[in-house]
Amino acid sequence: MFKVLRSTKSAVRFSLKHSKKYLLENRCQESLIVLWFSFGGADKRVSYSTGYSVSYADWDYQKQRIKTNKSRVINSHTVNNYLNKLDTELMNQYSRFVDEEIPITKELIKETLDIISGKLVPVEKEEIVPVDFFKFSENYLNQKKDRIEKPTFTLYKGTLTKLKKYARIRKVTVDFSSFNKSFLDDFRGFLETKENLALNTVSKHFKNLKMFVIEAKNQGLILNPPLKYFKVSTEETTKIYLNDSEIEKMLKLDLSYNKRLELSRDKFLMGCYTGQRVSDYNSITLDNIVDIDGLECFRIKQSKTKNIVDCPITLEIREIMARYNNQPPPYLYDTDINENIKIVGRVLGFNEVIKTEITKGGKLVKRNKLKWEMIETHTGRRSFCTNKYKKGMPSLFIMHISGHKSEREFLKYIRDRGEDRTKHIVDQGYFNI
Repeated sequence: MFKVLRSTKSAVRFSLKHSKKYLLENRCQESLIVLWFSFGGADKRVSYSTGYSVSYADWDYQKQRIKTNKSRVINSHTVNNYLNKLDTELMNQYSRFVDEEIPITKELIKETLDIISGKLVPVEKEEIVPVDFFKFSENYLNQKKDRIEKPTFTLYKGTLTKLKKYARIRKVTVDFSSFNKSFLDDFRGFLETKENLALNTVSKHFKNLKMFVIEAKNQGLILNPPLKYFKVSTEETTKIYLNDSEIEKMLKLDLSYNKRLELSRDKFLMGCYTGQRVSDYNSITLDNIVDIDGLECFRIKQSKTKNIVDCPITLEIREIMARYNNQPPPYLYDTDINENIKIVGRVLGFNEVIKTEITKGGKLVKRNKLKWEMIETHTGRRSFCTNKYKKGMPSLFIMHISGHKSEREFLKYIRDRGEDRTKHIVDQGYFNI
């Protein structure tokens, strides 16, 4: 026997407008039949007039329909069929809204009921003349160019490049009707197997692609795209941090014989002492210095989030600035910092073996790496957060400097092991030990 599955989070019921007690006392009084639809909490409840009225004696409170036996209503079957229609079609439309991730509001429910009841004629959408998906996406991206960070703009461009390559190799046409489950599954397979990309990179490409598709939907070029199929799970990758002792060794290392290495080291350390992203600590100048009641800080407007943070100028930062006429070290390309800081780490003998795991090409890849191989520009920000956390500084204080808005995102930066974190918690005095 076949049946229809309905969401337990929604329900349709019919009741009379007047109370049962009132109608018992006024048996000749007719009361309006009202449809009630609940689709969440108390604030997500809609009432709707059916247009029919009935007396207490002719209403079946248990079945929520007009009585068909011993009823004085001649057209009881007709009215009940109308109520059944409202119930069935509303639930079918609600299920479609949920499946297609359409925001559900009281206004949408009432409009849907008006269409079902015939009070409202659906407005036929004007036929859209298709435009090229890639041209549309590139135009939209260029409009956003001045409002997003350059690395983010490059990532979006990279996604479109991958999609074009996919279309060329697979010999398919990508248009506004392409984005169904089978297409997205095949595109993901292409990124994993043909491009040999890591899982988190695949996830970023899908997130970027979703942005273009949502904008196309907003402009009426795509009707109800299946957005749930754009979600690709991510994994926590193996990332390192440098502890305070390692950072101090790096600060004290004499690199005066190689100015390029010295500058790369000093730029990297600016990240360790300020907790900022490379796009921010690499651009600090004297103009960023502010005085807060005698405390000198770098005031930075973060390029990614536009947050404004004040980073105290520490003694270590002043030691670095002394090498550059008491100014922040000059700008250096990120790629140069990444390449040279690994050399510095190797010189310092940061040879701890790190076991890494990453899903790449759809397979779990395990490798052993030396710690110096894994140092990168973002290691500075991660080291700042982890070291301050291990010293007992409250998360909110660290986040105030680093600019993290949520503790969930902040905790991703904490790179101490599980046992280290347990020790850190115990040291705060929460246990009688």
